[in-house]
Parts: sequence; C-alpha cells; structure tokens
Amino acid sequence: MNHNTLTLLKVQMLGFLGWNQMRHSHVKKGMSSFAILCFLSLLLIFYSVILAMGLVLAKMAALIAPLTAVICVVITLISTLQKSRPALFTCSDYDLVMALPVSVRAVVQSRLLSIYCISFLFSTSFFLPAGIVCGMAGGKDISYWLMLIPALFLLPLLPTAVGAVLSAAITAASVRSRHKNLLSILLGLLLFIAIMAGLFFFLGSDHPGTQLQAAAVSVSRAAGKIYPPAAWYALAVNNGNWGAYLLFALASTGITALLVSILTHNYPALHAALENQHTGRQQNVLQAEKRKILSPTSAFYHKELHRYFSCPVYVLNTMPGPILIVLFSAVLLFLSPEKVASMAGIPIIAVWLRRLAPLLPSMFVCMSCTTAASVSLEGKTRWITCSAPVSQKVVFRAKIAVNLTILLPAVFVSGLLLLFGLHLPPVQAIFTFVLPCIYSLFIAVVGLLLDISRPQFDWTSEMVPVKQGMPMLFTLLIGFLAVFPPILLTFSFSGSAAFIYGGTAVLVLLLTCLLYHHLLRLPLQWQ
Repeated sequence: MNHNTLTLLKVQMLGFLGWNQMRHSHVKKGMSSFAILCFLSLLLIFYSVILAMGLVLAKMAALIAPLTAVICVVITLISTLQKSRPALFTCSDYDLVMALPVSVRAVVQSRLLSIYCISFLFSTSFFLPAGIVCGMAGGKDISYWLMLIPALFLLPLLPTAVGAVLSAAITAASVRSRHKNLLSILLGLLLFIAIMAGLFFFLGSDHPGTQLQAAAVSVSRAAGKIYPPAAWYALAVNNGNWGAYLLFALASTGITALLVSILTHNYPALHAALENQHTGRQQNVLQAEKRKILSPTSAFYHKELHRYFSCPVYVLNTMPGPILIVLFSAVLLFLSPEKVASMAGIPIIAVWLRRLAPLLPSMFVCMSCTTAASVSLEGKTRWITCSAPVSQKVVFRAKIAVNLTILLPAVFVSGLLLLFGLHLPPVQAIFTFVLPCIYSLFIAVVGLLLDISRPQFDWTSEMVPVKQGMPMLFTLLIGFLAVFPPILLTFSFSGSAAFIYGGTAVLVLLLTCLLYHHLLRLPLQWQ
C-alpha cells in the first residue's frame, strides 16, 4: 500500500463521513453520516451482547465463535455487493480520479479499502462484544485474546474481496445486454436469494434432535459448509489450535490478494465497456420513435419506476424486504409451525407464529421504502420535476405508487401462502392482507416526508442517498417503532388479538392520512 492509495482512501472516507461538509458548510449535513454509523454500531453491539449472553447462559459458549463469524461474513458480503457497483463502477468522479498521476491499482485499492473500513466498523461492533463476553465467561487464556484481536481485521477481508469480485462479475455479465441494469438487478437478487436459502438449508439440515443444545452441532457444521475460514477460526479459539488459526489467516489474506489483483487487472476494461454502453443508450434514446402520450400522473409514475429499476443499488437495498416476506411465508407453507417449533425446541413458537401472522409481514414491509431516497436521487435532473407544469401532489403520488408497486404483490403472495400454510381463522386471514397493505402506505408516506424535509442532491454516487442518507435510516427506525408496539401488545394480551389488529389498522391509517395531509403542505426543496 503506497502513499497514493492512502491519500485516495483519505479523500474517500472524508467524503463518506461528511467531515468536510461539517467543517466548511453552514448546513451540517455531514452529521447524518456520523449519526447513522453511531446508531447502527450501538445497535449491533446491543444485539451482539444479548446473543452472546444468551448462549453463555444456555451453556453453548462454544457456539459464539462460529455463529458470530458467519453472521459478520454474511453482513459484510451483502453490504459489499450493494456498495461495490456504485463505489467502483458507476461513480461520477471516475474520469477526474483517473486523470490524476496515480495507478489503477491505487484507485481500486483505495475504493475497496473504503468499503472495507465501513464493513470493519460494523463487523467489529458485532464481533468484538460477543468475543469479549465469550472470553470473560469462559475464562479463556492469553492465546484466545491474541487470536481475537487480529481476527477483527482478518474476518471482513475475504468477504469484502469476494463481494467486490461478484459485483464485477455481475457488471461484466450484464454490460453487453441491452437491459444491463435489469440483468444486474436480477443477478444480484438471485445471489441474495441463494445466500438466504443456503443459510436456511445449512442451518436446518443435519439437525440431530429437537433439543436446543443440538443447535451447536448444527451451526458448527453449517459454518464449515458455508464459509470454511469461519470454522477454522472457531476451531482455533475454542481449542487453542494455532494451526487452524494460521490457515484462517492465510486464506483471508492470500485469497483476498488474488481477488484484488484480478479485479485491478480488469477494472479499466469494465469501465470502458460501461461507458460505451451508456453512450449507445443515449444514441438509441435520441433515435427513438414517438412515444405514447400519457397523463401527468402516469408519466411521472413511469419516470419514477424507470428511475428505480435503472439504479441497481436502489433496487438491491429495497427489494430484500419483499423477498423475505415471500420466503418466510413459503417456509411456513412447507414447514408447519409445529415442525418449526420442534426444530427450535420451543413449542410455544407454533402458537405465536399463527397469532403474529398479520404483524410479521408488516415488519418486513417496513424494511423496504423506495420513497426515502426518491427525492434525493433526482440529483442534477431535479429541474425536470421542478419545471413540469403539474402540482406536487402528482409527483408525490407517483413516488408513493412505485413503493406500493414493489410491496403489494409480495404482500398478497405472502398472505395467500400464510393463509394456506397456517390455516388461519377468518379474522386473522383478513388482517394478514389488510395490515401489511396499510403499513406499505404508511412507510411510503413517512419515507417521502423525511426525504423532502432533508434532501441530499450533492452526491457523487447513488449509494450515498440510498444507503447513507438520514431519511433512509429514520424511515427504517420509525417503521420498526410502528410495528413493535402491536407485537408487544399481542404477546401481553393474547386473548384480544383481533382488537389489537383492528386498533392498529385504524391508528396507522389515521396517522398515514395526517402525515400525507402535512406532506402536501410542504414545499419541495430543490436547492
């Protein structure tokens, strides 16, 4: 790593953290990035400590190392897949950076290191607290702590490199296609589904019994199947095996170096292919035939829908929610609640899965909001919307309609799957469709309201408003807070579930109407 790489990395991180904006701007926009990082880090620390303490109390401390390692690897891999394309291939400052007297290797390394630094922060926030709990509760010797500290840096290395190479492979596979963005989105979603299905298959297979303690054997085996370095690390820290630890370290560094070299070698060619494809698409647009005349609402809806599907990071950041709704419901169609409860060794799960059927899909719905970045993504083209002879109500409805287009099909499919899989009574069956639909509208209005109140137009990569924007974070937080109280009430007053569903539906719908009325009174901030 040379001086140029470190300088470019410094610029990347200053831009990501918004440090320059905080120092030199009167509007402290950069505070949002710090707030997001701090909030997510504290959340991960909290979940990590709770998970580790629970495993220690269940006398399954040996499970902490493989489980936390696999979770960190999956989080790093998925986040890298979403960040790599905008950070490496669709950044608007590529020509400016390549005009500098720096090598291609320095550019690639600096961008990968910026992704790695963020992944390292989140990975450490989850991995380190659990490791400390495991070490203190298990009375580990000095070798455990000597293995733990370097593992903090080694664990995110390989999944970051693998995610970047997979993103490059998806880009290369889709670059020759006429609909390259759509193909890139489909490949990314298929990879996400494969990861989720693989986790479920490996964690659910080879389960030797119905007791909770048997999960240790299952997860340990799954760690070796999904990600062998995690199994080597677990073997090293649990048994003091320095040979396994050396194998883990060599695999993490050696394979990463090889993958980075491959990516560096093909980086200019991929960018050239993307630029040629973009130029060809512009020529096709100029030569296009007369298009069908649409109403203002339909025209803006098609514009928003095209904008959504033309941004892979936008889709991959908002589509996991609908996918998880369908996957969750499909699992309950093929595995009865009693079977799931038997696998977990907790019989009461079967009862609560049926009782929470209307609320669990609503939780996944609140994970996906396209409107929380829709205004910020207007970017330099916002003058088109601003100068259009239409009311802002038309613009708002088009943005909300896109969110409903993404969520409602998944809601209806999951509702049908839950209806047949859980054999729901009529009242629960109705609310299994109604509540997620109301939450879909609620989260769309909340996201749009927050993004209009705090838009961010000065981005160089679409990843900034989609993944790092304060509106997106607070939309997810508000969605969680809106679903959590009825879930808690259902647990506390199980005999009044129908009244809780009805009251929740009325309150959320009323709140949505009030927020929408307030939204229409807000001026669009295009400055």
